[in-house]
Amino acid sequence: MLDKQLLEYLYQIIPEAELIGIGQDKIAEIELTEEVKLPGVYKEFLTLCGSDENKELSNWGVYLYPSILGQKKKLQQESQDEGMLVLPENSLLIKTFQEQEHWFAICDGSDDPEVYYVDWDDEEIKPCNLTLTGFLIKHCKKYLSAIEHSKKFAPYYVVESFSYKGEDEEALEKAIKAIEDNIEFFQDSLTVSNLVPRLLGCLALVKDNERLIHALIQLIDKYPVFDVDLRAALDKTNSPEVRQRFGLIQSEIVKWVRKTYSPPSDSEG
Repeated sequence: MLDKQLLEYLYQIIPEAELIGIGQDKIAEIELTEEVKLPGVYKEFLTLCGSDENKELSNWGVYLYPSILGQKKKLQQESQDEGMLVLPENSLLIKTFQEQEHWFAICDGSDDPEVYYVDWDDEEIKPCNLTLTGFLIKHCKKYLSAIEHSKKFAPYYVVESFSYKGEDEEALEKAIKAIEDNIEFFQDSLTVSNLVPRLLGCLALVKDNERLIHALIQLIDKYPVFDVDLRAALDKTNSPEVRQRFGLIQSEIVKWVRKTYSPPSDSEG
């Protein structure tokens, strides 16, 4: 029986009723092709969700059926041709990242063997200090964290899209509200340096929607705005109305820049 925590994570990634497993015939085919005796834990994992049709897992780099077939031989051949590190004969590929980094288990007869990591650039096999179960739990958790982060970041992509195309004001309005509601998430310097120019770009492209214009200005007002970003946004429009709109925040930009970059006067010490 698979670990309870692993099952909980898997069911969060893909609802239990939608998981697609493989039968004993395909498991036997993997053993024959990869020339290993699969660990008990991995057999149970494959029985539950071993098909490549589980796109959330296969797109994450987990080797499933049938993509796993022949992968080890392919890697071994490429390694030999280039005089690089060769994986152990009884290894079983578990996961990859961009076909550059690989995680594999050593099929030594254990039901829950240790997992190892190799980056072809390093040419060094390193232990993960995790059993197969622990490895699957860790990476399912990382996947869920990445999805959660992506969901939180989704409003930024709406803003970015609108700043280029000027389409779907309703979606932009929802994105602005989502950013306002989760403003702390959008406060790190890298996000701000990308978000503010996009918001200004949106302001240049919004048509006759005063409510949306007001919402944009309110949100922009929460961030430092650099003159270079404003100039780039102004280049997007020849509309006097839009240029007047930017004037609403121009004076605040000047004040902020002067306050930030002007040296203190003699009276200030």
